[in-house]
Amino acid sequence: LVIDFGGGTFDVSVIETKKDGDISQSGSNQRPYGAKSIQVGGFYINRKLTEQLLLDNARDQKIKSRIRRILDRYKNRRNIDPDELEEIHPDHMVFLRNVQLLEYYVEDTKKDLCKKMPHWSLDKSLPKEISVSVKVPENPFKENSNWVEIPVFAEYLRGVFEKEIWKNRIISCITTCLSRSKSDLKGQPINVVLLSGGSANIRWLKPLIERDLSQETGGARIVELKEDYQEIVAKGL
Repeated sequence: LVIDFGGGTFDVSVIETKKDGDISQSGSNQRPYGAKSIQVGGFYINRKLTEQLLLDNARDQKIKSRIRRILDRYKNRRNIDPDELEEIHPDHMVFLRNVQLLEYYVEDTKKDLCKKMPHWSLDKSLPKEISVSVKVPENPFKENSNWVEIPVFAEYLRGVFEKEIWKNRIISCITTCLSRSKSDLKGQPINVVLLSGGSANIRWLKPLIERDLSQETGGARIVELKEDYQEIVAKGL
């Protein structure tokens, strides 16, 4: 099972190899099985973390409710077509610009938190001193809103990753791939799971697979690749 979790997409497929690990360039096992790709990567993690920070730090309940409505309205598009500009409420444009700016800040916050992470266990508590500050607008609908610095804790990042990224998006992508590949595998088990890509460096992915997909993967050995695995992804997808 090859998983490539990069900056823009999450790609997964099942690859059948020869005994020495090479992919045959001819014959039945050169074709990947169950390949699936979704638009979930590093940018999407930034987006969900940004959205959660905006909601959790909105001091006024009316602002919080409005944030929810606008996020839902523009959930699949952050960049607005110039032809639509006249139709969009000015407050919405201010909000979207503030969201994009916060997403930019959150990228560094996410990276710095990952560098400080003492462990990648799902069950062990993370020290409260493990945090990175980020500036968040007090009122994201205001052009010149005051931006306040708040700490983002390691536990917070883990919670967002597990719920918004793993449970809501990634796990179903993997199970769909495995389901699609069953007939081609003809009863053969998955014996290795390869994890690659920059976002796989958020290393909760491995314990989440072990916890929630052990039955589907048959307890296969999980290998975290330190380098980009572009060649195998190119052959597989």
